Amino acid sequence: KEFVSAELTLFHCGAQTTCLECVASPFPCMWCIYANRCAHAATSSSSTCKEAIVSSKISHYQLLQDNPSQVISKGEDYCPRVQVSKDLFIPNGVPQELSLMVSNIPE
Repeated sequence: KEFVSAELTLFHCGAQTTCLECVASPFPCMWCIYANRCAHAATSSSSTCKEAIVSSKISHYQLLQDNPSQVISKGEDYCPRVQVSKDLFIPNGVPQELSLMVSNIPE
């Protein structure tokens, strides 16, 4: 009997839990800002990724074909983040007011 073999690479973008992990993936994953999740580029037309996307090295043309109203930024520099200039230590159970700087949050 003859056997044929091939290498297959399976990936699951949803396993990435942060924007930085998602866009650093070697696979065609993108971060859905409003849904706060990582999705495969082929599923970009679903209702969870219609407005704001941060992508890695995927075809922007295909994403725009699926939904031309998407805002597409490329690379981890565009991931939403809280900017912390020093360590914050907050005691448990003690109410405290904080001012945090954030970047790359859609309007």
